[in-house]
Amino acid sequence: MGSRPFKPHGATTWLRYVSFTFRPAVPPALSEFLRDCHNAAQIEATYLEAPPQYATAVKVPLPLAGSEAFLLNASATAELTAALVDLRQKLAQAVPAEQFGALASYLASSNHLLLPARLLRRSEFLVDAAARAARVLTLTDNPNLETAKDPNHE
Repeated sequence: MGSRPFKPHGATTWLRYVSFTFRPAVPPALSEFLRDCHNAAQIEATYLEAPPQYATAVKVPLPLAGSEAFLLNASATAELTAALVDLRQKLAQAVPAEQFGALASYLASSNHLLLPARLLRRSEFLVDAAARAARVLTLTDNPNLETAKDPNHE
């Protein structure tokens, strides 16, 4: 300040630089996973309320186009895994002509209380391991996870 004329409440030549680094609060893998979901904004907002609470994001296709997503905690994820194993066994025991009947029977008698009914009713899209890999995202306790982990539960 000694070599510069200082005027109180006036302009100054002093500059300050501040650098910011953007770190998205929603993991990039989750945002990408939810890209085709009609309820992506709602799921992201729910996730941001308590990220460590959720273990898995699951999406099922809508009848016309796009998907609907669900967030599951660890207990619901375990219940979904068990339900898919059970459903797969029941479908494997049925002849192809009777698989829709076996599916309907399983869904009607299901008592999975931790799973959203809309997810359970569309669980046939998660029975196949390859389809499940594209429709299930395992979340970690790191809120800025870079990549998705593939849950390969059979």
